[in-house]
Amino acid sequence: MANLVEGQLQQQGPVVLRKNGPKAPRPSIKPFGKEAYVTLVNGKSEASLLMVLVLGVSLKETKSSIERVVLCPPDVTAESKAILKENGWTIRMIEEFDPRPIDDASFNKLQLWKMTEYRRVVWIEPNALVVKNIDHLFRCGNFCAVFQISNSFRTTVMVVKPSIIELSRILTWDREGSNKITVPILLNKFYNNYYKLKYSVMYDPKDPSYNEEPLRLSAGYQVGIFMHLVNSHWYMSDDEIFVIDYEMLSIHPVYWWTYPLLEVNWMWYSYRTKLASHVNDPSLFLMSNVMPLVCLGLLYVVLRCFPMMFRIANHSCTKSAMNFIASAHDGFILIPSTMWPVQAWLLYVYGTFAGKRVLKLWCHSRPLGCFPSIQS
Repeated sequence: MANLVEGQLQQQGPVVLRKNGPKAPRPSIKPFGKEAYVTLVNGKSEASLLMVLVLGVSLKETKSSIERVVLCPPDVTAESKAILKENGWTIRMIEEFDPRPIDDASFNKLQLWKMTEYRRVVWIEPNALVVKNIDHLFRCGNFCAVFQISNSFRTTVMVVKPSIIELSRILTWDREGSNKITVPILLNKFYNNYYKLKYSVMYDPKDPSYNEEPLRLSAGYQVGIFMHLVNSHWYMSDDEIFVIDYEMLSIHPVYWWTYPLLEVNWMWYSYRTKLASHVNDPSLFLMSNVMPLVCLGLLYVVLRCFPMMFRIANHSCTKSAMNFIASAHDGFILIPSTMWPVQAWLLYVYGTFAGKRVLKLWCHSRPLGCFPSIQS
């Protein structure tokens, strides 16, 4: 009889040990139900829209056929939704999620647990980049995340089994907590206490079985660029890297001024160039393609009409430095942040050097006393 039971379990698949219960077989046949990659777009941010588009390109380049869903708050424009649809995203409108007076817009991320029409969803922050196929993550448990700092996990990449009951548990777990609690803190409190996630085994991507238990993901599913910035190289082999997390948003490659800073930003840029067209790119087409030519034309006219304007003035070093800084600052804030970097740097150089000279010429044409620091 024992041999018969053992034989049946072997046919059903590998066995997983439950902490408070008997052994349960894990199926090797895919369970019924839809699956989706999910991210969130901020309707007020052009940079957020561009990051979502590039994330979609990276998933497509890995030959993934899984549905891509983007959560759209009410403030997302019709134009942005049309661009997302053209680039293969399924639009899912959501209401602002405020389960309690918490000052954290990222609580919209908890909408994942409401997507009960899906068997599994894999959440990816829009600032991340997928460099290798990760469809196998849909075999992971009812919750999976990457532990990188002591006993805490981050929420850039998560595997979630949608469940209204589970969402209710999460929201009621920290009843007496601070109203300023964030989503990562709340999820860490819940899963590390309710499921003891920090003691769970590591998910094995080579295991064909479908898991139901919460599991930990290896660091390769959320490789932060901070370590690359410090060491000038990754702390693991390329074969182990699945997702790059551009965690430092201030130097995210969506912004044109970041490209001299990090070599890995050009990897993100290479995916950006694979967007369907510049029209489908949130960067302004006029600013990206016409304005550099216009600026060069204006510079040519100024040089031809006012050749004496570019003589070296008798400024003190301090005044010259202040004028240069002012021109550099103005050029920096006037250029759209998501502009293509090459065109943006052309405009920036023009605005910093030529723009300063044009301003100086205008001031010299004014009565004495106007902008004395520039005229002197």
